[in-house]
Amino acid sequence: MTVNRVAIGALAAAALGAAGPSAPAAGPGLRVEYSTLGGPASPLEAAVERAAARSADPARTRGTLLLRMGAWPTCYRDDLTEKEWLRVFDRTGLLAPADGPGGLNPRYYLEPNAWVGQASIQTSGNAARASLTYSFPDDGTTWGLTGSGFPTGPNSLNSSLMSVFGDLDRGREIIRQALASWRAWVGVDYTEVADNNSAMDQLTARQAVRGDIRIGGVALGTAAGILAYNAYPLGSGGGSLSGGDMVINTSYFLPAYLASMGNDYRYLRNTVAHEHGHGLGLRHVVPCDLTKLMEPQVGGAIGGLQHDDLRGGQRNYGDIFSGNHSTATPANLGELALPASRSLLLRNLSTNGSSGPNNTAEDWFVFTLGAPRSVTITVTPIGLTYSTATQTTGCSGGSTVDVNSLEAGNLLLQLRNSSQALVAESTGAPAGQPETVSLGSLAAGTYYIRVRDHGTNQQANQIVQMYDLLVRIGGAPTAPKAVAGLNKRVQADTQAWFMGHINSRATEPGATLSASSYAWDFDNDGNFDKSGSPTTFTYPSNGAFLAALRVTDSNGVSSTDSISVTVWGATTTVQSVSPSIAAPGTTVPVVITGSNFKGVTSAGQVSVSGTGVTVTGTPTVNYLGTQITGLSFVVAPGALLTSRNVSVTNSDGLGSVGSGIGVFTIGTPTGACCVGTSCAVTTQAQCGGTWTAGLACGQPGNPTTCCPANFDGANGVDVPDIFAFLSAWFAGQPSANFDGVGGVTVNDIFAFLSAWFAGCP
Repeated sequence: MTVNRVAIGALAAAALGAAGPSAPAAGPGLRVEYSTLGGPASPLEAAVERAAARSADPARTRGTLLLRMGAWPTCYRDDLTEKEWLRVFDRTGLLAPADGPGGLNPRYYLEPNAWVGQASIQTSGNAARASLTYSFPDDGTTWGLTGSGFPTGPNSLNSSLMSVFGDLDRGREIIRQALASWRAWVGVDYTEVADNNSAMDQLTARQAVRGDIRIGGVALGTAAGILAYNAYPLGSGGGSLSGGDMVINTSYFLPAYLASMGNDYRYLRNTVAHEHGHGLGLRHVVPCDLTKLMEPQVGGAIGGLQHDDLRGGQRNYGDIFSGNHSTATPANLGELALPASRSLLLRNLSTNGSSGPNNTAEDWFVFTLGAPRSVTITVTPIGLTYSTATQTTGCSGGSTVDVNSLEAGNLLLQLRNSSQALVAESTGAPAGQPETVSLGSLAAGTYYIRVRDHGTNQQANQIVQMYDLLVRIGGAPTAPKAVAGLNKRVQADTQAWFMGHINSRATEPGATLSASSYAWDFDNDGNFDKSGSPTTFTYPSNGAFLAALRVTDSNGVSSTDSISVTVWGATTTVQSVSPSIAAPGTTVPVVITGSNFKGVTSAGQVSVSGTGVTVTGTPTVNYLGTQITGLSFVVAPGALLTSRNVSVTNSDGLGSVGSGIGVFTIGTPTGACCVGTSCAVTTQAQCGGTWTAGLACGQPGNPTTCCPANFDGANGVDVPDIFAFLSAWFAGQPSANFDGVGGVTVNDIFAFLSAWFAGCP
C-alpha cells in the first residue's frame, strides 16, 4: 500500500503545546528537514525519513513504520527528539505491543472486537452499551505483559500517586475522571471493585475478584519515551494484547509530564483517557496534528476527547443514551413544564448508519408536559472535514480525499404523541443541515421524539452521524450537563475526593460555571452538604452510598448526576447512648451513636454487659451508619447499679464488634421537673409534673421559670425571648410551632406574642 507524502507531512505537530505544524528548534542531535507541507519536518517525521534512508529498501521501511504506527496501542511523549524516535524504531520496530498492520486514516480506527453488556466480547461497530468494572491492584503486584516488549515489574502506581498528590484517593480520582470523560459522552458505565492482586494477564472474561479494566504502573524508565501502553478488549493477530488492562510508566511522574498540575493534571488525564481508548477497542489515528486524543503522541496540549475520538467510541458503544432505539426503551427526558419550564440541549449524540445493527439507525426520547407549552425541537448534525489520502502501492501517494463527518448520514426528526401518532415532522433538509419542528402551543401530555438516519451513507465518511438535540420549552434556558465521575470505592475514615468540575459543562450559549456552581449531597437527604469542586467527604461506615452532584449555571438553571460510593474497611465503634442512665424496673428507648452501623438489622446485634438488661425492638440505622434508633433497653427491677458497656456487632462482612466502655449506667437518673411555674431537679419518681431526664433547670426545654413565653429558658419573660422565638420561626424549627397546630405558620407568631404579653402566672 502507498501513503500520500502530503498526508504524512501533517505529523509535524507533535511538539508540546503546538497548535498545528511547526518547526522544531535545532539542537544537538536534531536534524531539521523540510516536509512536503512546505515547513520544517517534525522530529517524528524526520525520524521516519532517517530510518527509511538508511535501509536497503527506503519505501518499504517508510511504509511499514507508518502503517504500524496506526495500530500500536503504546503512547509516547509528544516531545521526543528525532534521535529518541530512532531509538524507539530500533528497539521496537513499532511492534511493541503489536497486532499487525494498521491504517493511515485521520479518523477513528477500530479493532475488530469491543466490549458489550457485562464485559462480554462482540465484533466492533454495533453501538451497543457496555458496563465495565475497574480496579487498582496493590503496589507490589506483578504488572506488565512480556508480550508487550517491555519488562514486567512490581506495580508502583499507588506510591507514585501518593508522591504527587499526597493522598491516594485524590490521585485515583484524577484517573477516574479521565475514564469519566468516556462515560460522559459514550455508552459505557463503570463501577470500581476490589482487586485480588493477581499478576497482570490477558484474560477477557469477567473475574468477580477484580475489575474488567485493571490500572497499574511499572517504572520503565524515561529513555524509551513511552508513557503507557494498554491491551485491547480482544486483540487481533498473534502478537496483540488482550484484556483491556493499562500499564502506566511511573518513571514519568515528573513535573513536566504525568505530574504536571496544569489544567487539573490534564497531561495525566489525557494519557489515561488515550490508553483506555485502546481498552475500548480504538487504535491510533494519524496524522499527529493535535486534533484527536487517539494520536500516538500524548501530552497536555489537547483538551481531552475530541470529535473523532467520540465518533470512534460511539461506533462501538453508542452515545450516553445507548439502547434508546425503540419506543419500548426511549431515553426519558422527564417533566419539562412543571413546576417551571425546562429546556434541554443534549450534545454529541449519534446514529449508527441508516442500516445500523439492532435498530441503531434511530434514537427515541420521551418527555412529559404537565401543562400546555410552546415547544421547539431541533436536531443539528455536527461534524467537520478530514483530509486523507488513498493508498496505491509502495509509498508513492495517491490523491487526497475528504472524510466529511458532517454528512455521514441524513437525519429526520419526528414528534409523536403517547399513542405514537405523528404530531409533526421535519425531513426535507439536506444532509448536514438541521431539522426543526415548532409548535406554538403543545397540549399537556406525554410525547416521543424520533431521530433517524434515513441515508444514504457514504462509507468514506464513516456512517456515525453525530448531532445535538435541542428541546426548547418556551423561552427557558437549557440545563447544564452534570458529570459527577464514576462509581467508586474508597476506604472508610479517609478523604474521598469528588471532582465534578472536570467533565461538567454549561450548555446554554453564554452560560458559565464557576466554583460556586457545584454542590454535593453525601447523606441522601436531599440537602446539599458541601459546595465547590474539588471537595472531599469522609465516610464513617461500610456500605454503598449515593453522592449526588448538583450543577447550577450562571442562569440559575440546575441539573444533577449521582454516583455510587462503596466504602470498605470501617471500624465499628460505640461512642454514646442516650439516655445514658436508667433506673431498675424501667424500659427506656435509646439512641446509639458511633460508626459502621449499616449492617445492624436486629436487636440481637446489640448487647449490654452484665446481667439484668435486655435489648428489644427493631433497629433503624441512619443513612451514614452513625446512629441507631428503634431499640429499647429493658432494665430488670433487681439490676445491679453500675456502669455498663454497650456492644454492637456489625454483620457487614468484616465481623467487626465495637464496644462503648461505660456508656450506659443503671442508677437513679435525675432531670428537670416542671410543676406549675416552678422548675426543680429531682428524680422521675419524685416528679409530680413534667419530667425530662438528664437536663437541669435553665437548659433549653427546661426553663428556670416553667412558662412557654420564656422561650430562651433564661431570666423569665423578657425581650430576648421575642428574638429567640423569631429566629426559630424563620428557621422553621419545630419549637416555633407554638400553638401546636399545622406546623410553623404565621398563627404561631400571634400565639407566642399573646403568651409573651400575658407573662407567666
